[in-house]
Amino acid sequence: TDGDGRYEVALPPGQYRLRFSEPIYQLVTKEGVVLPGEFSIVDASMDIDEAQFQEVVVITTRFDVASEAAQLQARREASVVQDSISQAEMRRTPDSSAGDSARRVPGATVVGGRYLVVRGLGGRYTNALLNGVRIPNTDPDRPGVQLDLFPGSVLNSLSVAKTFSPDMPGNFAGGSLQLQTQDFPQEFTFQSTLSVGANSESAFQDVLTYDGGSTDLLGFDDGTRALPDAIPNQRLQISRKGLGVDEVNAASKGFQNRWRLYRVAGVPDLGVSAQMGDTTRLFGRKLGAIGSFSYGHRLRRETGALGKVRLGENGNIEKVEDLSFERGGREVDLSGLGTLTYELSPTDEVSTVVFWNHSADDGARFVTGRSETEGEDIAARRLRFLERDFGFAQVLGDHSELPFWHAARIKWQLNGSVALVDEPDTRDLMYQRDGDRWFWRDTPGSGERFFSELDQIDGGGGLDFLFPIAFVDAKVGALAQFTERSVVARRFGFDFIGSSTEELFQDPEVLFAAENIGETVRVEELTRVDDSYEANQRLVAGYAMAEVSVTGWLRVMGGVRAESFAQDLESFSPFPEETGDVEGTDRTDTDLLPAAALIFEIAEGMYLRGAYGGTVARPELRELAPFLYQDFVRRRTVQGNPDLVRTYIHNFDLRWEWFPAKTSVLAISLFYKDFRHPIEQVIRDRQGNVTYDNVDGATNLGGEVEARTGFGFIHPNLEPFSIGSNVSVLTSEVQLSADQQGTATSSERALAGQSPFVANLSLGCSLPDTGFSAFLFYNVFGRRIEEVGKLGLPDAYQEEFHSVDLSMAFDFTNHFRLTATAKNLLFQEEVLTQGPFDVQRTRPGATFALKLRWSE
Repeated sequence: TDGDGRYEVALPPGQYRLRFSEPIYQLVTKEGVVLPGEFSIVDASMDIDEAQFQEVVVITTRFDVASEAAQLQARREASVVQDSISQAEMRRTPDSSAGDSARRVPGATVVGGRYLVVRGLGGRYTNALLNGVRIPNTDPDRPGVQLDLFPGSVLNSLSVAKTFSPDMPGNFAGGSLQLQTQDFPQEFTFQSTLSVGANSESAFQDVLTYDGGSTDLLGFDDGTRALPDAIPNQRLQISRKGLGVDEVNAASKGFQNRWRLYRVAGVPDLGVSAQMGDTTRLFGRKLGAIGSFSYGHRLRRETGALGKVRLGENGNIEKVEDLSFERGGREVDLSGLGTLTYELSPTDEVSTVVFWNHSADDGARFVTGRSETEGEDIAARRLRFLERDFGFAQVLGDHSELPFWHAARIKWQLNGSVALVDEPDTRDLMYQRDGDRWFWRDTPGSGERFFSELDQIDGGGGLDFLFPIAFVDAKVGALAQFTERSVVARRFGFDFIGSSTEELFQDPEVLFAAENIGETVRVEELTRVDDSYEANQRLVAGYAMAEVSVTGWLRVMGGVRAESFAQDLESFSPFPEETGDVEGTDRTDTDLLPAAALIFEIAEGMYLRGAYGGTVARPELRELAPFLYQDFVRRRTVQGNPDLVRTYIHNFDLRWEWFPAKTSVLAISLFYKDFRHPIEQVIRDRQGNVTYDNVDGATNLGGEVEARTGFGFIHPNLEPFSIGSNVSVLTSEVQLSADQQGTATSSERALAGQSPFVANLSLGCSLPDTGFSAFLFYNVFGRRIEEVGKLGLPDAYQEEFHSVDLSMAFDFTNHFRLTATAKNLLFQEEVLTQGPFDVQRTRPGATFALKLRWSE
């Protein structure tokens, strides 16, 4: 039985005698009859056997789903191919966030400590669920969820499903990350943490910065960068029907005139956090609550090289820009998470989870070097402050032993989220060398200011109904979700109107001073009619599935999910009086997503699994919007494509797995994926500007070997030591249409974003008696296409990258834990190549941190 004494046994029709036994209880025998197509209930009450004990105190406990054994058992019983990390495992390690723990999942890689990649596929090919509810993208402009925002101490478990079942959202192909929060803490807990860190490229170095606002340290702009009140709600442009010269000049003088770059001493990273949780009783029923808060601040210095290529007259690839760059940035994170769970009855539970994050990325970038495009040396700068707010809430209910159907179970959820992104006054400026002097280059992208605001609301709910029919465990459900987004952007630029070009040699804060507006320079609105857009998404889904144990060694799962997904996007000008031909998207896709699985238990603890699932990958709203984004780093533009269509993926998996011991796993997998119309980032012209496009199709064939074990089977003294490894080898190939073959540089190539191999290795030591633990991680991914080449320009590749991370923790006394971490110990550079040339080379450096935690 389970921890509450409930049980279920599948038996053919007939009469049976059941024996109920438990240590220190009297044996009970009951008889029951199983009728065809019916569910029979046989309850038993057991009394203490006083012949064994004079007095016994019986304490009922819940099944510990957070234990390592429970997660391993869940993996064995799952109808999908999945890998799990339990709370017990997380506690033994120095991990502090979901991002840290996800690295331990075989086949998974966490990029930048934040974004999940499974079997070489990330971004749109992965999704994340919290308590079974999809988490919206924490950055609305980037597919994926920032896993480092979720503290590991509030999680019961973390798992990655690599195959699809109909009760899961259908938008993934690589993997679905599933986070489960704690509900009822076993005891009162309180912990606070202080962390300090240093990056080898940043700490005690001079970090580039500029004058901002008084609250930048907290990640909030105090209004310093806001669009001036003097700027009218109409196009800032001199015209007969619009504004006059004096009106434009007067409004233009409201812009703050800060362009100067300078350096400050780099300070160590700082982080503080606190968490509290407990279980009490309300009206005689359990009430569990957990709350956490964190703040993080770090300064970063980043240096490297940039390049740009073009197709020469003789057909050869030529490098036309050879630049170096330096970036200084401040990153601030504020997060809070709370859970509340109430036990309405022994079989009914309601819970809520609330999450909030505020982050800011404040940076100054300086680029200098030779540009054949400009014909001389250039020096360019960008000042950018990006502020994000993300809030997420869910309410869940779980009800079993229903009055109208004792064996059935209902689960429901409601969810909502809000995302706000503010980019106030991003400034771009370029100067050009003339002998020993530098002058302002009056050209597009120089002397420009950009303001944008994004508001997004998501919401929805779902219902799942689980019930047995004879020997079949059936499940049906429905889901509805919506997204509403609004983006409003404005651009402004300086034009030179002076009488002498000598004035161009002035510093920007002199050249663009208020007294020179209207005399030497003039501000003009550059906002495009498609710079702003409104969009909405609607998802309605329903599913039916069933699982049956055909024999003691064979289980079968099958079902289908139907998803109707509508996307509507319309660009507009922020000025009502302006109209124009702008592109948009209005489409609805209805997909049937079938799934089937066979699970053979070929020996004790040994399984063979075969699975098929149909899934989809949908374009992000940012990829659909015709909005033009200036990529300052690569000196190019990025523009969306309203004609993108969704990708349909056929997924086939075969896995043999063996559980030789409680915490040991050995698995060999083969998988094949057939993509219809995959989305890729492609170069769209000879200047290297990029957009997004669908190719006709692609295939992905791979194999994966996973192993995880302790060394206790060799000798009991080696029980604290463990090893985990996995290697994925993949080959992929795209199919191009006739039109695409006419413009593609490479007619035969791999799918963009797909590495040919991924490998992870972890070595660990955990000594509970001493409180010491240490883990070493190694990861490598193979060379992969970042941008697809066209019109003779070659594909751009992200080169092979190796990383080694180390984490150690030591518990001293019963209250303190000291954790030390080191990341990217190989100090490897990140390199992007195009043809024979490097087009971006970045030195991220190694990062070291010390964290002291006090817990009660």
